[in-house]
Amino acid sequence: VNYLHIVWADRAGNVGQQAGHYRILRGGFRVSSPSHPNPDMWYQNADAVFNWSTFPTASGYDALLDQQPNTVPDETNAKRLSATTIKYPNTPDGEWFFHVRPILSVGEPVVEHVKIRIDTAAPVVTSSTHPNQELWSSQASATLSWKVNHPESVGKYYYKVDPNPTTVPTV
Repeated sequence: VNYLHIVWADRAGNVGQQAGHYRILRGGFRVSSPSHPNPDMWYQNADAVFNWSTFPTASGYDALLDQQPNTVPDETNAKRLSATTIKYPNTPDGEWFFHVRPILSVGEPVVEHVKIRIDTAAPVVTSSTHPNQELWSSQASATLSWKVNHPESVGKYYYKVDPNPTTVPTV
């Protein structure tokens, strides 16, 4: 919130003793995702959470999660909320955008957008030397490769070779 204060002076240079005041409500509000704090990173957490600061004159908020970067949420496409937090459990993999708009009785709509990235898929492993996992091989060594949905989401790979079919490698 800012205010414009103005006084006037007559042609003789006498400045008025009373000021006119005008309140200016401007700018946005802060929106964040504690579950996905960095919009440029990929997270394995599919449960997205968003929080935002209270907008002083809002009677509520329209909130929406979609895959478009600039959607304006409104009463036709969004959830109408009085709270300043929302959870989207089991969000599918991909790049998502959260949009929130305070519901105002007057003034221009203020919309904030937050990007999150989710990648929960396990790597897909294939072998050029053992293409069929169901067949025994007499080869002494194996060549394996793997692919992930979003290579930019990978920081490191960990692997382990053992006789257990469900091992999850640890650091």
